Amino acid sequence: MNKEMYQKIIDKFNKPAIRTLFLIAETVILSMVFVLLQNGTGVDYDEAFTWDVVANNGLRGIISATAADVHPPLYYLICKLAFCVFGKSLKVLLWVSLVPVILGMIMSSVFVNKNWGFSAAFLFNLIYGFAPFILHYNLNLRMYSWMDLFVLGVVFVTYELMRGGSGKFFILLYLFSILAVYTQYFAVLPIVICYAWLFFSFIRSGKRKNMIYFLTVGVLDVISYLPWLGYGMKNMGIGAGRVSEEYGFYLDPSGIFKTLFETNLENGDIMAIILSVMAVVLFVLFRRRFDREEKSFLIMLLCNTVFCWYFSQWLGSLNGHFFAPRYVIFCLVFLWLFMLIVLTRCNLCATVFVSLWTMELCLSSFLVERAYEYETTPLMPKTMEFIGTNIASDDIIVYDYASEFRIIYQYYMPENEFVFFDDLDPAEMKGSYFWVINLAGAYFSPEAIEEYGLEIEEYPGMGFMGMERFDFWKVTVNG
Repeated sequence: MNKEMYQKIIDKFNKPAIRTLFLIAETVILSMVFVLLQNGTGVDYDEAFTWDVVANNGLRGIISATAADVHPPLYYLICKLAFCVFGKSLKVLLWVSLVPVILGMIMSSVFVNKNWGFSAAFLFNLIYGFAPFILHYNLNLRMYSWMDLFVLGVVFVTYELMRGGSGKFFILLYLFSILAVYTQYFAVLPIVICYAWLFFSFIRSGKRKNMIYFLTVGVLDVISYLPWLGYGMKNMGIGAGRVSEEYGFYLDPSGIFKTLFETNLENGDIMAIILSVMAVVLFVLFRRRFDREEKSFLIMLLCNTVFCWYFSQWLGSLNGHFFAPRYVIFCLVFLWLFMLIVLTRCNLCATVFVSLWTMELCLSSFLVERAYEYETTPLMPKTMEFIGTNIASDDIIVYDYASEFRIIYQYYMPENEFVFFDDLDPAEMKGSYFWVINLAGAYFSPEAIEEYGLEIEEYPGMGFMGMERFDFWKVTVNG
């Protein structure tokens, strides 16, 4: 009797409608969990750059600012639209970053569930939202979650077209592709591999109609990107041929795992390597469980991961700009998608194992990110209270760490005038005072103190996100 009841429960759960409800419930619950991470008030340097570009510019100013930056304008334009609709606040920017994550989960619930089953979709949704490294940039006030959404859309549509999808998928291929490259320059890399795979797939199948559609999409992509092509090539240093002397390449393959799977779990990167190797081995052993298009798609995911990881480092070196793994966060998404598709298809024990490890990994990632958002800046309330009580809006603020850091200070003190320490001339402030944010350890020489009659009051123990501890000085110029 118990066996019969158990089988009835299994049969009910296997119904598509029930599984769809589970995926909807998962997406809703995970979206609510994000709320627990959205009350942080600090911004790091890149996030301050986002705020500065969007909050202090109109559309023309945003285009001009991004034309000189290493990122295209689409993300900033989305942020500007959100400000116009919902008001100018940090929380609006956070939800701008979270919306594509939720859309990606919905997209996964449709595409992954349809093609590779409920288990793969359920686990991929969890990974897409909360995996190590991924979660941090899902919450970052930058373009990376949007880039992931559009690139993932290209990947899913590529698979549908490989399986003979209808003409509407060519429209989606164009839309996702052009949105991706206008969001982040490195998004070009996975798209190139997807297009190459599609090209050879259509040649092999001999479908002339699909080839015509495909070439049309390619031409439209080029035409649509032409207005920004010159800026893109300039900002990525194409043709410059420069490599910074300090530029370090991540040649060791383990670097991928050490960088992208880091949590507070001991040997988490080693476990990731073991799981990835297991997935590759099982894919080879159980290859007959996958049809031709599935095998080709899975191989493409692996090739895309390796190609994007290494080629992007060389690409980033062209302008002497450091390579940041966040530029190719989609590599981690591809690797997880490959692992989950293979492990949930090949073996029940492997499915149980990867499910348990995935849940533990994501819980660890959540706790690490929550600690980062709420515990790395314990001095923030004290600092903001001090600013509100002691620093007037027309006071001059002198700072001593990197002249470009002006934008992060201006986020916290938008009305004040800022002067870099090296550009300071105390003689111009005789009979007045100014404040110093002492982060890098600047000091006034005894000669300068005597010459200008400097009187220094120190207020230690301040902190912002990204600058966890610094001192405020109030410097009065008497002589």
